[in-house]
Amino acid sequence: MGMTEDGDREVVLLHGLGGSPHIWDKVEDGLDRVSVPACAVALIGGVSISAEASHVAHVLRDAAIKPAIIVGHSMGGLVATALAEQAPELVERLILISTSPTLASRSGARSLSERIIRLPVIGPLVWRLAPESQIRAGLQSIVGPGGTVPDFVFDDLQRAGPRGTTGSSKAIDAYLGEEPLASRLRALGIGTDVVFGLEDRRVDPRSLEVYRGMSNVTITTIGHAGHLPPWETPDAVVDVITERW
Repeated sequence: MGMTEDGDREVVLLHGLGGSPHIWDKVEDGLDRVSVPACAVALIGGVSISAEASHVAHVLRDAAIKPAIIVGHSMGGLVATALAEQAPELVERLILISTSPTLASRSGARSLSERIIRLPVIGPLVWRLAPESQIRAGLQSIVGPGGTVPDFVFDDLQRAGPRGTTGSSKAIDAYLGEEPLASRLRALGIGTDVVFGLEDRRVDPRSLEVYRGMSNVTITTIGHAGHLPPWETPDAVVDVITERW
């Protein structure tokens, strides 16, 4: 990662809970084809949203990148927002993809399996004993109906483990519990694109209503995409990023 040759802005990509920069591989390829510089930052996992944002700020300052268009997927969208709150000089614009705006909108986090995983002692035990086929079946909710979950998603989740995964989930709850996302974006006043797959089964697409009437927020919906538009419909994501480039 580094400053572009002419010192111009860059696109910074932030992955979601239990994930990795691999979620952006197709988007990076698409941006490269249109000569838009981009870099994906690996988040820490299992720490607060504020701590994740501080980590990203440190990475960007070390690489002398500013201001940047910050693109966050799912939890990464909250980290992008927290980065704008902490270090507005590093952020030109926000693009939030499949990001929960409220606690109530986190429909995936209310499933029985995820509630069990968050239980002390029992959760880690269930995690270790669950067969791979069961875990992969549970991951189907992150793509649209009939979609295929890429292998790296399973691998990333295994690396994150129960501690990293539940820690990040609790961090999301804490951040949204302090103040809903729409209120934070309204206070920031920064231009923001909110992007949702209409077949998202992890975050309720109807929650987009919280942004209606906000002058600094543009809403884009993507058909035939679930919770992973960067992987399911990368061209549509590239279009959103490059529209204001």
